[in-house]
Amino acid sequence: MRRAGMIVLVAGMCFVLGGCGASTKAKPSTDITAGPAQRVDAINIIAPPTALDVDGKTGVDGVPVTVYLFRTDKSLPLTLRTGALSFDLYGGRLAAGQLHNAKPLRTWMFSATELKQGKDETMIGTCYKLMLSWGTDIPATPTITLVARYVPTAGRPTMATPISLATRPR
Repeated sequence: MRRAGMIVLVAGMCFVLGGCGASTKAKPSTDITAGPAQRVDAINIIAPPTALDVDGKTGVDGVPVTVYLFRTDKSLPLTLRTGALSFDLYGGRLAAGQLHNAKPLRTWMFSATELKQGKDETMIGTCYKLMLSWGTDIPATPTITLVARYVPTAGRPTMATPISLATRPR
């Protein structure tokens, strides 16, 4: 648990200090795979505290996210080779235990191949930078909850800790 907390702290510092756009590429050793059915033990999501106007029109319509995938037996983030990464958007502030009874307002699914477009190398290692835009399907609530899941080709999905974001200023 301490290690995961440290990873989140370092990732957060990287985001806040602007280091997530490092221009040098990490060594190929960060390119870790686990064979045909890749294993992901933890998912860390970094996002701003509020949704943003991503299309230049009036109003918020999305959120940029940076995602790191980890295995407990590896020190660096994974490069996803198989499976998919999905994101569910819920209205309101929901805890993990409330998600199975809630219906997502929007779901995004990215295959390992589609994620290559958002792949980046940071001081921490491999990450995926994605823009989750909901377009005209604007959430009616002042807060939203975002959950990421790794969906393997076989086996059980791995779920990230839900994060909550504001959709408009207070």
